[in-house]
Amino acid sequence: MAARNVYSIWIVPSGPVKERLANQVKRLSRSNGVTPFEPHLTLVKGIRMAERDAVRNTKELASSWKGFTILLGRPSSSGNFFKSIFIKVQKSRALVKAYRRASAAFRLRAVPYRPHVSLVYARLPAPRRRSIIRGLDMRGISGKFTANNLHLHMTEGKLKDWRCVYRTRISDRK
Repeated sequence: MAARNVYSIWIVPSGPVKERLANQVKRLSRSNGVTPFEPHLTLVKGIRMAERDAVRNTKELASSWKGFTILLGRPSSSGNFFKSIFIKVQKSRALVKAYRRASAAFRLRAVPYRPHVSLVYARLPAPRRRSIIRGLDMRGISGKFTANNLHLHMTEGKLKDWRCVYRTRISDRK
């Protein structure tokens, strides 16, 4: 039996939006002494299966994927390590449909979906989080992008150990 790991499906922005978000993640990670990561919107998480099965399911999900617009909203924060500082994402019909399809493809129990793009993974006190949000350059985190880059990431263990095991750009496929 193949080893089972934990995976997540990410929608990864491209172009200028990705560059601006990546710059924010790097800047905020550096100023808070934490590990940076690739900017993304997690579509589903907690996928527990062998890597080859996770890749196969991701390919099947992508085979009928149609790109749609992701609209970035206002910044916010929480006490959750993975949502310390984040940007809210508009919960469009297309995004909810994609979430439901991905949940079904990986046999995950659907839970309330709160789409967001994290800028910092950390445990930060509330005053520090408020200060960071006040200092954000809104030009660097606003905008929209097309959901046409799907990545399967192994997200088990420490952040530094996470890795992309499969990626597809929808518009590149025939």
